[in-house]
Amino acid sequence: IVANCWDMIVEIMVSGWNGGASFMSAFSIQKAIDHFDTEQMKKWCSRLYNKSGIFKYIYPFLNEMPVGADGAKQTYPQIYGLKGSLKAHRNYFIQRRYDLKQVEYGYVSTLGAQFYQSTASLDKAYKLKPMQYRLTIPYRVQLSTSNGVQADSGVVDADVLHSLQLTRAFGENDPLKIIGAAKIKELVWHEDAFAIGFNFGLLTSLVKLDMSVEKASGYRNGSFMASTNGMLLLEEVNMRNNRLARNGDNGNVATLDLSWQGRLKKLDVRGTGLTRVKLATGAPVVQLCLPDTIEELFLEYLTKLSDSGLILEGINNVRGYRYTNCPGIDGFAMLERLHQARLNGSGKLERFVLEIDREDDGTLLKKYYDYGTYTQTGAVDDRHSGLRGKLTLTKYLADEELEKYAARYPELTIKQPPYTMIEFDDSVADDANVSNLDNKTGYKFGNTYKMSGHVNAILSKRHRVLAKVTRMPTSRKVEIAGQQVEVNNPDGEMTYFPLHDESSNFYADAEDMNDCTVAKLDGSEGDWMMYEPFYWSKGINDYLNNKKYACYSSYPEDEMPPIPDATVLTLDAIKEIQGGWLGERKIMSGKPTLMESYTTDKAYSVCKVDVSGYRRVRFPSVPGTGLIGSVFADAEGNILKSIVVPTIGLKFEAGMYLIADVPERATALHFSILNTAEFDCVV
Repeated sequence: IVANCWDMIVEIMVSGWNGGASFMSAFSIQKAIDHFDTEQMKKWCSRLYNKSGIFKYIYPFLNEMPVGADGAKQTYPQIYGLKGSLKAHRNYFIQRRYDLKQVEYGYVSTLGAQFYQSTASLDKAYKLKPMQYRLTIPYRVQLSTSNGVQADSGVVDADVLHSLQLTRAFGENDPLKIIGAAKIKELVWHEDAFAIGFNFGLLTSLVKLDMSVEKASGYRNGSFMASTNGMLLLEEVNMRNNRLARNGDNGNVATLDLSWQGRLKKLDVRGTGLTRVKLATGAPVVQLCLPDTIEELFLEYLTKLSDSGLILEGINNVRGYRYTNCPGIDGFAMLERLHQARLNGSGKLERFVLEIDREDDGTLLKKYYDYGTYTQTGAVDDRHSGLRGKLTLTKYLADEELEKYAARYPELTIKQPPYTMIEFDDSVADDANVSNLDNKTGYKFGNTYKMSGHVNAILSKRHRVLAKVTRMPTSRKVEIAGQQVEVNNPDGEMTYFPLHDESSNFYADAEDMNDCTVAKLDGSEGDWMMYEPFYWSKGINDYLNNKKYACYSSYPEDEMPPIPDATVLTLDAIKEIQGGWLGERKIMSGKPTLMESYTTDKAYSVCKVDVSGYRRVRFPSVPGTGLIGSVFADAEGNILKSIVVPTIGLKFEAGMYLIADVPERATALHFSILNTAEFDCVV
């Protein structure tokens, strides 16, 4: 037997043998490889293998060899030397031949995907529809039962759609097998008359699976798609209307777990009755079609998925929603849809997770307060709600209300509005012309003005103190309005101690006034003063609309409140722009074109700034004596809007700024300035 071993191998490889299955189960691939790689190769010294490599790779690279039918000579590229050794080629050949023989003899320890036809369909003597498939390499596929092969393709080409069909019905519990499943890269089988436990784990080369049906047959029985974690190359799955599309049933929960399919691009499970779908983190999904029975809508790290690629049959059964890092999907809009469905009585949303970074007046905090959420590990958490990230409030909330929301949204950073804005209406000759835009109180709103927000926070830090100067500041001279004025530097030092808020007769060195030290108010320990805390402030003078605004922020000194995006231009910057400066000219209003608006005047100059794409502009100007002013013009030089400071009741000085909205189609603002006036920046 040993002497004729190779003859037997050749006979099996070429002609086949009736006992092939049992023979190959004993004479394994590893035994065949060991015969050549160990037993045979040991009989030859390494020098001969080295010489073989020289003749095979090195010599043809250095010397011209005849190539082709015409005998033309050329050297072989060196890359051929990297294609592997004779040993590697032989191992590949043996592996391929064994694979084919395993298919031929039905030896399915690694290649036979087993499944069962459903009992309900067997009762009707139902014949399964044709199975279509595409292979990775030229190969052989069979459909078999325990009674033998029922359909055989023979060796067929790769990358071509082939078809196999079982010609008759089979008995109950008769297992069916797809022999050669490991070489199938596309499986098209519009069939759902199966029972539980299709071993998909052996379809290791599968890239595309289409088992969609026109209408669900009702044959489904339990979890069908077993061992899907072996299909690592899967890119497209279409199981539409096929209620076999699940690999986890637990009571009313029907799950399709594709968390191992990191290459998945398309998934269609509409009409399948699934309640949960699990996808691989970061999968390049571009199309996701889900049934209206889905209860957990988890959109997490699907960076390729867009709104147009997400197709939902319905959202009324969604109880849990999670959204993270899907830039093509509007996660907040989806949450709003789910919330609205619940308000309408058709939706069932109970909990969610959504990271946000937006502005709101507090409505969102109230709207989603009663929802639950999920923990980082995926556990249900009904003690907290699901908004995460950052929410910047546009309306100041009271401290107790803010604490309530902070407890309900522990993973949401809630920022109070950066400013509290106070409005003063100069058109009203009344000291009560003050309005709080933060809490909508005061003159503008027809009710009593009340402090709120940052103003309250600032005033709460004010305290009566006894204070004395402990180091005098140095001074310096600065020029103000052409005059040299001596001012103090901020290097002085004052020492203070707060007095009790309930009585200035005591120092605030204890919480209970009865335990406090009596203060000396005779001046021996300092003068009676008020401690003014640090705060940010900004004033705005909207002269044309007779409004002044004061903005206050209690942010700490090392945290400047945010400022809007704006372009700031100095006079020097304007002069450097071509056409930005025109000396000894001024703009007269009431003219139809820009050229007609210019008038010569040595005391004035005209500045031009581009306003294309801007909504509002702040710029220095002059009193409108003789209709001198500023104009917005379009690209052709036509005047779109004129701005003149009224001279009646004039409170405007040259160099003060005006604020104006940019009209539609305006490309440039041309404004007059007085040469001797201080220039304020253009914003």
